[in-house]
Amino acid sequence: MTQTIITGQISTLQIRQEGQRVIVISNGKAILDLPWDAALAIAQAIRVKARLAEEQAKAEQIVFDQALLTR
Repeated sequence: MTQTIITGQISTLQIRQEGQRVIVISNGKAILDLPWDAALAIAQAIRVKARLAEEQAKAEQIVFDQALLTR
């Protein structure tokens, strides 16, 4: 497996499964080649951070909705 640092724009991203490995391809080049258990761990970590980002993104709307309810 070669190591690649992602820089610039990602115009296409593909996630493939080949046997017991998960391959992430960006702009036609494999950037990650992981065993299935490592792919699951990364997926879980991304899911956690995505939920936190979603919570932060929706915080303003939640505050606005709560203000309406208390009036």
